[in-house]
Amino acid sequence: QMTEDEIQSFYDNGYLGPFDLIPPTEIEELREHVIKLGNTESKIFSYANGDYQFTDFIKGDGKFKSPESISEKEKYYTYVLNSYERHLEDSVLLDLYTRPAIIERCAQLLGADLGIWHSNFFPVAPHSKGASFHQASRWYNFDMKEPVLKPAKDGELYQVTVWIALMDIPEEQSCLLVIPGSHKDIYPMNISTGGGEEGRAYGIYNAKIDYLTDKQNTKTLPAKAGQFFLLCERMIHGSTD
Repeated sequence: QMTEDEIQSFYDNGYLGPFDLIPPTEIEELREHVIKLGNTESKIFSYANGDYQFTDFIKGDGKFKSPESISEKEKYYTYVLNSYERHLEDSVLLDLYTRPAIIERCAQLLGADLGIWHSNFFPVAPHSKGASFHQASRWYNFDMKEPVLKPAKDGELYQVTVWIALMDIPEEQSCLLVIPGSHKDIYPMNISTGGGEEGRAYGIYNAKIDYLTDKQNTKTLPAKAGQFFLLCERMIHGSTD
């Protein structure tokens, strides 16, 4: 049960937490389970079943590559797709996402009629660049063209992101970086279709949000393994390097 002050803080700042979710006795087994899932082909997005294909990006001739010719970059995107919506086939993840610590808090913010419309998990490689600042409400499908979620009033709260740490995340190790209060509007982005690390937040796109950020208006949100944050989908967020 959240207090009135906590709920008001969420509306004022766009986030709450950290809250405890996974006991220390469970965290190692759960982390290994997620790693195994990421290396096991998804039944939801299956390359073997033809749910997606890779085009020949180098030649640009539209031909599809055979499995034995998949590049390292394409292996990475296969891993990414293996992380999407696995709660639809995996009872361990579904149990995790529907624990009372999450559901009861979300219900106080959104009401009792709740649904999980998207889930994913991801690793952060050592020495990699942090995720660039973005607003999750900018794309509800990863092609940024046709959204799968169409709220009746997108100016009102209708989605809450639950961000779960499966290992200790100190300030200097890819912890959440947020701009409190930035959820009160949706800001334009400058997007190009080139490569580069800056595009990590929006898949293949290079994206830079049109918002002045500095150390005075950002806040780091470190977490212990097994803790989680609640985030408004409109709040500008990224991660530290």
